[in-house]
Amino acid sequence: MIPLVGPFSEIAKRRFDRNCERVASGTRSSTAVKLTVGVLVASVLIFMCLGTEVVREAAIANAAEQKAQPDGGVSLKDENPDYAGWLTVEGTSISTPVVSCRQGDPNGFYLNHGFDRLRSFSGCPFIAEGSSPSSSNMLVYAHNMGYGTLGFTELQNCYRTDCFANIGAVAFTNVNGNTVRYRPLFGMRVPKSFDLLLRFDFAGESDFKVWLTSLAEHASAKSDSAGSDSVVTLVTCSSAIGGDRYRSVLVCERTI
Repeated sequence: MIPLVGPFSEIAKRRFDRNCERVASGTRSSTAVKLTVGVLVASVLIFMCLGTEVVREAAIANAAEQKAQPDGGVSLKDENPDYAGWLTVEGTSISTPVVSCRQGDPNGFYLNHGFDRLRSFSGCPFIAEGSSPSSSNMLVYAHNMGYGTLGFTELQNCYRTDCFANIGAVAFTNVNGNTVRYRPLFGMRVPKSFDLLLRFDFAGESDFKVWLTSLAEHASAKSDSAGSDSVVTLVTCSSAIGGDRYRSVLVCERTI
């Protein structure tokens, strides 16, 4: 076959290039469509799983609340020996059992296990290791699920003054049926490695006050302190995105 020369070869070359471009463009479009469909399908599956999780966790929470009301949580302690008490936060939908870490459990066990100790996306609010209901600083962790009312999702913006102003009294009823009430003192957003939060007991009143003063320096929302001798600190991720580097923190001082 004699190769084309002159103007005919240029025409043939341009046609060939255009055909290649069409094929490449079609391939890119096809790949983009497939990726988009894949993302949509994955998103639907995730939301279906989360929806199922929300229904399951809501049912567990409702059942636990019904058990906690008549006997102060005695039956919940029988159901799960890690049960430490019941937490409510006015101005939110938070009304949930709180557990203590069990010796022998992996670190952060309740981040991915519910009150029934079964695997769970939303986990169960738990008291930090080293802290307890009798500590001067009872620190409680829970997830931010990004939507809905599970965990401490409704506290993700507690460091904002508008959100902080709408948070009411916090109550914690321990396993003996004794209720301690708190009022919001500080709202802050801090790095997850903010070790100042990890002080649970203090040398005395002055040491405790110095610690509160240090916390106040990092607070973006605050109220005047009434000179309490203990606080409850509620901590969640500032974003529902996994691996978020910041924590939203609500520090509440004891009133009764």
